[in-house]
Formats: sequence, C-alpha cells, structure tokens
Amino acid sequence: MKVNLIYNGLIKSGYFFILCDTEGYIIKLIYDDHLANYFKKINLVEGASLRLEDSGTNAINLAMEYKSRVEICGEDHYCELLKNWYCTAMPIINYNDTAIIAYLDMSCVNYSNINNQSLVLKNIVTQIEKYLSLKHEINYVLGKLIYVDEG
Repeated sequence: MKVNLIYNGLIKSGYFFILCDTEGYIIKLIYDDHLANYFKKINLVEGASLRLEDSGTNAINLAMEYKSRVEICGEDHYCELLKNWYCTAMPIINYNDTAIIAYLDMSCVNYSNINNQSLVLKNIVTQIEKYLSLKHEINYVLGKLIYVDEG
C-alpha cells in the first residue's frame, strides 16, 4: 500500500492501517513514522490482541462479531487508550475458499470527520480480494500446465 500514491497520501496525513488475523491479533501495522512513538507509548505492536476480552469494544472485534464493515468513533471505544480513535474495520474474504482470512482496520487519531473512510477501506479490501482471486486462478492454470500424467 505504501507504494500507491493515494494510500501513501492517506498514511502521510495521519491515517493508519491495522491488519489482524481471524482471531484478532495484529499481523501488520502500516503507518507513517510520525506515529511510531505514539504506538510505542500505547504498546500497539504486531502480535498484540484487539479481541474484545483483551482490549474492549473496538472496530476489529465488532467486525469479527458481525462479519461486516463497522465504524466506531471516539467515545464508543471501551479502552481509554482508543477514545480519540476513529476507526473503520472489515473482513477480508478469500472467495476461492469462501472464508474470512483477515480483518483490516483503517483508523485516524483526533480526527472526527471520517465520512469517506468506509468507502476508502472498502476499495482497499476489494483490491486485496481481487488479488487473492487472481493469484488463485494463476496458480490453478500453472498447476494444470505443469501436471504430467505418468499413468
């Protein structure tokens, strides 16, 4: 995402992305360097849990619960550390297996106008899902070309 100018602009302007596995554990944080000290201070690191029982109500665990796109703003978060976050999260689906494989959260801090955040996140997730589908199709075709029947 950092190589795409549009998403790079979002990251530079203060948005960040949290990719979680299906259990709610952080796989990857994508953010601008100016947020590094903030994340270190609140101990938001890869491997940390955003599950309900570990961090209270947040967009990731609501998306996990409802298996759909969710927005949550500021005071609606349970955890005091997240009270100034404005978040949108949604599942990433591998349509080849018809299974949710991860959750992606797009967030910003101290910015209460998230009117287009949901649409931007939906576009990102759609691109990821298309990539997964295309990769599956290429692997399928290559597998058929490489397969040699020795019988």
